[in-house]
Amino acid sequence: MTAITTRSNRRGVALAATALAMIVLVPAIGLGIDGATLYLVRAKLSQAIDAGALAGARSLNTGADIASQATTAQQVATKFFYANVPAGFWGTSTGSLTVDVAQDDATKVRTVTVSASVRAPLYFMSILNQGASTVISLSGVASRRDVNVMLVLDRSGSMSTANAIPAMQNAATIFVNKFAAGRDKVGLLTFGGSYFMAFHPSTTFKTASPNVTTLIGQVAGGGSTNTAQALWLAYQEIVKLGEPGALNAIVLFTDGRPTAFTADFAPKLRMPCTCIYPTSSKLGVLTYYVDNHQNPVYTAGLFSTAATSITDVAEQTPADFSQGCQYYPPNWSSVHLDFVGMPTQDYYGNATNGGYKTVDLTAISQPDQVEAASTNAADSAASRIRADSTYRPVILTIGLGGTSSYPPDPDFMKRISNDPTSQYYTATEPAGLYVWSPTTAQLQQAFMLLASEILRLAQ
Repeated sequence: MTAITTRSNRRGVALAATALAMIVLVPAIGLGIDGATLYLVRAKLSQAIDAGALAGARSLNTGADIASQATTAQQVATKFFYANVPAGFWGTSTGSLTVDVAQDDATKVRTVTVSASVRAPLYFMSILNQGASTVISLSGVASRRDVNVMLVLDRSGSMSTANAIPAMQNAATIFVNKFAAGRDKVGLLTFGGSYFMAFHPSTTFKTASPNVTTLIGQVAGGGSTNTAQALWLAYQEIVKLGEPGALNAIVLFTDGRPTAFTADFAPKLRMPCTCIYPTSSKLGVLTYYVDNHQNPVYTAGLFSTAATSITDVAEQTPADFSQGCQYYPPNWSSVHLDFVGMPTQDYYGNATNGGYKTVDLTAISQPDQVEAASTNAADSAASRIRADSTYRPVILTIGLGGTSSYPPDPDFMKRISNDPTSQYYTATEPAGLYVWSPTTAQLQQAFMLLASEILRLAQ
């Protein structure tokens, strides 16, 4: 009798223990299931909000004013939100969605804020009088800075000879149209040996007459490659805008290496001299010319520093020639007979010696030394631009192949861009990007890549 009673007591204790455990375990399991469901709903909602905010911020390049930009951003953000949150996902019911667009005039930043909520079901927690559902509310923010872009296009003779200008015009036009008129500012400078400031950066770059794309369509080719002058004058346009809060970018396109620079050249006396010897220096562009096989054959100059129009490619010798003394006419190739040598700085203060290439500044008659001085000046210009801690300009570059016997030097192009893949990359300066286009067929893709990079940096 005693043994039977003991077994019965044990069964009773086990049943009681199981019942007590169920009271604790069932709510715990239910809480775990409901908690996991709410976590998944929250994650999905967060993903949709982020997608909507980012898409809305990217769409801010559409519209001429904040009102139209806000309307577009709200429509795009809403579309992307609902694309990422299907109706009734995980048993949720429709909640609320608001998209707000604001701008800060001081920092040139526009912000898209997406706020949303959904009602999520409670399966087990409702047993504990927690209600049949709960509301999950989240918000996300994405911002976009205004953009100031100086587009610098090489229109040198090799571009014309290779018939590459139409491809450049098409790709550059598509690039320009990626930015927002009325908010972003886009300017245009074209250059060969001389330069032409075709359009000062402005929010009217699409609506002015002529506008930037119209001017791009008028570019004609001719001349050498005065990269230093083009970079420096593009930078001065950024400085004139006076907008340190904006994303300031210089986009340089070229199909060759620097072959010219602008400077004050000191004259020397030629004998016999029958004229009055001038003592002042002469401002102009020094370059070198090539033969039909694209081989450098002699130095030449001095040429004018600026073109008179976007179609002007006749880089004429400056005035004030004196027969028998300074600036011996009409043979431009005799420049080395008229000047002491190449100065240590170009007209804009960029160093021609040291830097990227070793150079003999006294060897003004040697094309390779003119190229070295021109390259150093461009390198110095880019270095000084990147060192600007106020406007922090970003330099982005495109090199085109297939047009010249002297295509862009990728090492140099990465260096002036401060491309992160460059051996000269400096982390304390704005990081740019160099894109190589082997032929004109890849130019559109190259320009699109730089447009995407600028818009990414503006986020």
